[in-house]
Amino acid sequence: QTLVDGQPEDEVRKACRLEVRAAIAQALGQDARALIDEGLGFAKSELTATVRWDLELLRVRYERDTCIALAQLRRLRERAAELDTPWRLVSVDADRLQRLVDDREFPLDAHEVAEFEHAARRWRVLGVSLPQQLHIAARSWEALGRGADARRCLTEAMQVLLTTANLYLPDDYRDGYLERLPAHRAIRRDASLKSIHL
Repeated sequence: QTLVDGQPEDEVRKACRLEVRAAIAQALGQDARALIDEGLGFAKSELTATVRWDLELLRVRYERDTCIALAQLRRLRERAAELDTPWRLVSVDADRLQRLVDDREFPLDAHEVAEFEHAARRWRVLGVSLPQQLHIAARSWEALGRGADARRCLTEAMQVLLTTANLYLPDDYRDGYLERLPAHRAIRRDASLKSIHL
């Protein structure tokens, strides 16, 4: 059996496969905790440092205590900077803003939201589509009382969502993309509530 960085190669591959399966399951609204824990069991070497980071972010999303989750996200952000992976910074910021908006007990910072919105257009992140990132920005702006910015981001989220569905997906996958993913359903629901029809 070949060793990769002191770890059996098939264990590295298993960690990567489990990361992908866990991200897909989570995006579909399924409980991915068993997949995450199994993946973390294989992601032990330096070669799998980024896989371990991704799995740990997926696991934070199940933490119910906001204070604990924010502390874990802060540590993950520091490690993302060490790994020199700017898209992971965006991923952490997406989760952080979502937590702050949902909890409503912690202050939001307009500068942080603006930086996130800018970075979201540049980087794709784990388990969070561009429409979902824009939706997080919209919800953050709404929480800050900036309705025009919220509407702008939500409108763009809908545009990207529908463009992707109509131009890039075959008919058999279109409804699944729009309806099976809870995050995309939420975008369409909020757009409808704001009378955004494209």
